[in-house]
Order: sequence, then structure tokens, then C-alpha cells
Amino acid sequence: MHKVFCLSIIEAEKCFGTQSMGLIYKNQGPFDGNDGWWLCSPGQEQDEAARVSFDYIYEMGLEVDCPVVEVRPAMWLNIE
Repeated sequence: MHKVFCLSIIEAEKCFGTQSMGLIYKNQGPFDGNDGWWLCSPGQEQDEAARVSFDYIYEMGLEVDCPVVEVRPAMWLNIE
């Protein structure tokens, strides 16, 4: 199991829901003109990945060399 990773589409929807993505994105850090953050789920084309962009999950994907999309690492914590 990976310790630090990028969320998938399913994990992002499960953790944040689909309606609150914009609030989560804006409250997680400063908005500096970037176009959201990457998910580990693939896009439609081989060189694309899904991303969270402002208030929705963009499942079709964007080219992974796009310089205006951030990486937001995630990790699961066991607090037992």
C-alpha cells in the first residue's frame, strides 16, 4: 500500500463529494491562478489524467505536462 499518493476520481468523490469540490479547493491553500489539482485516474487519451478544477472533477482529462495544474498529495491515517 502506498503511503503518499494522488486520489482517484472515486476517492475524491467519496472524500469530498461532487458539489463541494470548489470549496475544498479554495480552502486548501492560496488560489494563484492554477487550474486545479491532479487525480491519479487516467483521462481519455494516453497522455492525459483527470483533475479537480475549481468546482468539478474533470474526468475527461488534461495533458499531464500542463504546467498550471498542481499536485496535491494525499495519505490515509489510521487514528486508532
